[in-house]
Amino acid sequence: MEISVIQTRSSALHDRQSVVSASSGEYAYIYKEIIMGLPRIVGRRTKTEPVLWVVDKEQWPRACLRAELIERGYDPYGFILLDDALDYFSRGRSPKPEALILELRGQKLTSDSLQILQDLAIQTVVLGGASDLNDPLIQNRRWNVVFRRPFSLGEVADLIERLVPIAAPVG
Repeated sequence: MEISVIQTRSSALHDRQSVVSASSGEYAYIYKEIIMGLPRIVGRRTKTEPVLWVVDKEQWPRACLRAELIERGYDPYGFILLDDALDYFSRGRSPKPEALILELRGQKLTSDSLQILQDLAIQTVVLGGASDLNDPLIQNRRWNVVFRRPFSLGEVADLIERLVPIAAPVG
């Protein structure tokens, strides 16, 4: 059987190659030298998973908060910068979120991006330290909730559960 490599991807978790058999035209995926069948297609969202945006310049706090929110039944999209999130939304690559969690540390916020956020009427939870929260650009806006350090990711997730409750499945 002749196999030709079409695409190679590598991540910290696994190496994957997408291959096609020349004789049958079927695709298969190779994970660490083991040939497996085609992956099952799983829909990203259901109607019971509220969409959230988690914006944080630092990867690990963003990833940990997203993991906590996924465990609680939410569909959080992670972004490094607020402008990235707004760009994805404007291009139709992300649905409008029911809430935004915005970590101020490292953000290059502008009055234009904050005005767009206000116009979209997205519930916003702001996370920051004293210097971040004392910025006049931040103080002159209305936020749904403001967390001042120190706080835990569990406290943020608990608040999101109260702010954006998950609807019970019908049926």
